[in-house]
Amino acid sequence: MDDLQNNIEDSDFQAYCNSLMESLGNLPYPQGAISPLLMFMSNNPNLDYGIPGVIAHFIEKFPENEYADALITIIQNNPTELNT
Repeated sequence: MDDLQNNIEDSDFQAYCNSLMESLGNLPYPQGAISPLLMFMSNNPNLDYGIPGVIAHFIEKFPENEYADALITIIQNNPTELNT
């Protein structure tokens, strides 16, 4: 996630996210990225992720039971317009 943070100033951040989500999807356990991605989005609510964006699509491709607890925790700790 450090790499994601380091690229928020990229002029084509959405394309960067697209590439990153594709790479994460090829990992043996891509679900491991769910909590860090939700935390990143919660900590950077003013970035343009798209509507809803490739990160949200990446997370939502998993069954709800694989991301619901992480999403609830993020919302309880740092509610933003993006995650509520």
